[in-house]
Amino acid sequence: MKRNISLICLFALILVLFGCSKSIYGTYVNRDNPNEYMILKSDGTFFFRSTGVNSVGKYEIEIENDVIIFEHEEGHPIRSKIQGNKILTPGGRIWIKK
Repeated sequence: MKRNISLICLFALILVLFGCSKSIYGTYVNRDNPNEYMILKSDGTFFFRSTGVNSVGKYEIEIENDVIIFEHEEGHPIRSKIQGNKILTPGGRIWIKK
């Protein structure tokens, strides 16, 4: 019985570790305009490039809701949805991880 419990715990730990290894960090490109992109850095900061506009700020992830919150230096926080390798912004833009 102890062995079964140990195996179940080990299996659960492996699932958690593999689930956490999926990284949000990297470069995302606007599906409809490949000239627009954002870079999410591992330190919780981002760089955003849109048509003629550069922006920087910080982001925070709500894992339980699959939400990322962008805080631009010059604006209000923007809540976006994380779906696999995509980020869906409130304006309907879809950003795909490269």
